[in-house]
Order: sequence, then C-alpha cells, then structure tokens
Amino acid sequence: MAVALQPALQTTLDEHPDVFIMAYLDDLHILGPPDKVRAAYGTIVPLLRAARLELNVPNSTLFCPEGARPALAAGAILPKLARLDDPQVQLLLLRYCAHPRVMHLVRGIPPHLLMRGALAHDNGIQECLQEVAGNPYPLGEEAVALSQLPTRWGGLGLSSAQRLAPAGWLGSWAQVWGKMVVLFPVVRDMLPHLGAPEDTEAGEDPLAAGMAAAMEDVLGWWRLWSPVAHGSSGGAA
Repeated sequence: MAVALQPALQTTLDEHPDVFIMAYLDDLHILGPPDKVRAAYGTIVPLLRAARLELNVPNSTLFCPEGARPALAAGAILPKLARLDDPQVQLLLLRYCAHPRVMHLVRGIPPHLLMRGALAHDNGIQECLQEVAGNPYPLGEEAVALSQLPTRWGGLGLSSAQRLAPAGWLGSWAQVWGKMVVLFPVVRDMLPHLGAPEDTEAGEDPLAAGMAAAMEDVLGWWRLWSPVAHGSSGGAA
C-alpha cells in the first residue's frame, strides 16, 4: 500500500508545495489553507485511482479550526443534564463529562479562533451549574470565580476554557515542538523569533503572531497568580 501511494503523494506535493502531506500506510492527511487543501485533494484523487486505489469518503473528515462551532457542539450535552433529578449526579457529570469535552479543542485550536466558542462553553457551564444549585438567578462574579478555581483551592474545578486557551495551545506546541521541527523544518523557519530576544518581532505570520500573543497572555496570568499559588500576599489584587 505504501509503495503504491508514494508516487501519488510525491506528485501532489510537487504540484502543491503550500500544503503538508502526512501519510502512514493507508492513513492520509493533507494540511494547509482550505483552498490549497481542496486543490491538492483534486490532484491526488485521480492519481490514486490510476494506482487502483479509492479514497474512502465515508471515513474521511474535513476539519477547519473555526473554534466556535466545535466548542458549541462540545456543550451540546449540557441541556441533557437538566433532565436528571439528582443534583449530586448532575454535578459529577458536569465536572467530569461535560466540562472536559472542550479541553482537547483548547489544546489544538489557536486561541483567537476559539475564544467565541470557549466563552459560550463557559457560559453554558455556569448556566448548568446554576440549575444544579437550584438558583433562579444568574451566578454572580464571585460565585463564578470560585467555581472555576481548582478543588484544592476550594473551588469546583470548572475551569474557564476561555482563560485556559492560550496556555493549553502553547503547551500543546511545547510537547510536540521537538518532533515537529524534525519532521517539518519549515515550522522552525516560520517561527524564527521563538527563543530570540524579547524585542524580536513576530512579523506578519499568523502562527507566529498567535504564539507570541499566547506567550504574553500566559506570562501575564503567571505573574498575577504565582504569588497566590505559593501562599504570598503580594499577588492578585
């Protein structure tokens, strides 16, 4: 299978240098701007057919990381919790099932694409918590902040997806960075400012600009909350 795929993959990559093509045995991934991916798809399908290979369309997926829609889909379970009549079960399902559903998106989608959906998800979590608590009024800012704290700090562990988005996305890149620059050296070329002096500009590249913004956000929150986490009184006001 891999031998039969190779000529089609190489020809497609030669004709469409603006996309990444990753393949393992019969699993194929084309990454890039939507219009470029569509063009590459149009090239590779007839090449596969010429090699007597057919794309399994029902098992294929198109993913475009506009974050609001998948984040809202992740929150589709929330209205179902209201049908239960046991607050303890509702709270456990809210914390361990409904709340974490968006976290894989936090790690995989740039924050600027996810923020609208993350905010909607956070609001949905708080509305569900309000119902679980039997409170007819929206939760106040203090109650929301308390519910989003870790349980070790007396909270409910219902952390804010909107607040975690920059750190989650940056952490995901940090985990795979070593392998990514080996597999795709172009990634390192896209982000020359990483590890450079602080006054280095990110330039016009959206990935570089997004990483720089995420870093600034994470560092800002760290400066604010680190003293609190370590028991100092000189932290957040």
